[in-house]
Amino acid sequence: MSDSVFGSITKYAVSGKASTEAFGELRDVAVSLIKSAGQSGVRVEPQELANDFNECCHEAEVEFMEINYANDPDAKHTAGKRNGQWKFRTFLPGAYSSAKTELGKGLEAGLDVEDKAKSALTKERKAATTTPETDGEKITRLTTALKRAIAAVSEEGDRRGYRQAAISSLTTQ
Repeated sequence: MSDSVFGSITKYAVSGKASTEAFGELRDVAVSLIKSAGQSGVRVEPQELANDFNECCHEAEVEFMEINYANDPDAKHTAGKRNGQWKFRTFLPGAYSSAKTELGKGLEAGLDVEDKAKSALTKERKAATTTPETDGEKITRLTTALKRAIAAVSEEGDRRGYRQAAISSLTTQ
């Protein structure tokens, strides 16, 4: 499985952008983990499945970093609790990291990731994890936004002298 993830990372790095094929390979790793868990006969919690997926990806990420950035002194943290560890977020292809994150979140949410494009998975995950807003929450959100807008307009008016001019015109009438 690690070879598939490594191949996916490499394709993202070479293309420099999102790739349906590379996402498919990464998704296949997640599907393989799901099927392995199902064949074992033991119920695997979604969070555990997401953790397994991330661990599997981590092995390939380390290999990718070692092959491509072993001699780059900027590729590892030099201080703090991560001293000596790879800077994955900085050096792995962004499109790969995004795809991996979306697949991990989909697994964590207990979604079926098989045969889904990244955009479809994102949409399904957001629908499954977003709770509808109650009327009270909506009123609070809108009232807060309105107060901010009024404050911004008032502040802008003060800077331009409009507010003072309006007050002056009211007191002279």
